[in-house]
Amino acid sequence: MLTAGGKPPSPWATLTVQRSVHVDNVSDGSVKLPPVSVNADGTYTFTDTPAIAGRYSYLALWSGEVTAGPAKATHQIMVE
Repeated sequence: MLTAGGKPPSPWATLTVQRSVHVDNVSDGSVKLPPVSVNADGTYTFTDTPAIAGRYSYLALWSGEVTAGPAKATHQIMVE
C-alpha cells in the first residue's frame, strides 16, 4: 500500500479493512474487519477465515496524515 506520493503508511498507523464475498456473482455486501496496525517496515498482515466458498475481496484503507495522503490496497482470493 502506497500513498499518492509513493510513501507507505507510517509505522504503527491503523488501517481499516473491509471484506466482501461474491457467491455466484452476487455480493453479500461488505463487512468491516478488526483494525490492523502497520509494522515498522511498512507491511501489514491480518487473518480472516472464510466461512463459505466464493470470491473474497479485501480493501485496506488508510486515512493519511500531515506528511502523506490517504492510501488503499485491494486483494482478492477464491475459496473453493
